[in-house]
Amino acid sequence: MPTLLRPPRSLGALSSARLVYITREPLEVCVSAYQYHLHANEPWLRQPRGNKLAALARGMDIELLPNETIQHALNRLDERTGLLFECQRSLGDQIKSQAEFHSESLARGAEALRAEGRIHMLRMEETKVDFDGTTRRLYEWLLLPSMPKHARGGDVRGPSKRVDREVGALVAALVAAAAHLDLARHKLGDHLSDVRSKRRLRALLLNHTTQSEKLARYRALTGYPAAYAAFCDKYGLPYADQARADGISL
Repeated sequence: MPTLLRPPRSLGALSSARLVYITREPLEVCVSAYQYHLHANEPWLRQPRGNKLAALARGMDIELLPNETIQHALNRLDERTGLLFECQRSLGDQIKSQAEFHSESLARGAEALRAEGRIHMLRMEETKVDFDGTTRRLYEWLLLPSMPKHARGGDVRGPSKRVDREVGALVAALVAAAAHLDLARHKLGDHLSDVRSKRRLRALLLNHTTQSEKLARYRALTGYPAAYAAFCDKYGLPYADQARADGISL
């Protein structure tokens, strides 16, 4: 998440940096965050969050217990209320951060960095569609600065072919090493959330008019299609069809 780059003007100080910009569709952020924060062991989830969390709860007519932690609140509240609470918190945190970076920072100078090959955009949904292809493109981009110029094309034949083979072999090895992280092929301990629960949680958000409209706006601000069905179609995801089968109009 591009939290450290949230102030757009901070890009000016990154005169030689190369950045990997990772985003995720906002509704999926909400669903995943809710499921993960119910049980995760991260210390901040178990610490009272003070006035900011209390103000968020009051704005949603949710009553928190004295010094209640986020994790305790999410487990105490019913599923629908807890999900909406976590989604609203995420909208003011990581979802807002990635939208600001995309819609403001890119417009104020990062486009030049992209044109120079110094920013690599990676959307989490791409790993669902083509995990190996996505990681391959990332590793090729990361290795590019260390490749001699003749390895990037040109008329130098002998060294170019040799270096190309070496770089290709290294990229292939890295892609193979990363394959165990593909959730479509491997389950990673307890981090992978229950698929049936995700479907139910998506339905709750899509069926909530206000929250659904907010998520659509943030989709657009982060460079996704605003309409949820269009987003699913673009990345070949079955979620919109599942929602329609559950009686939700998109």
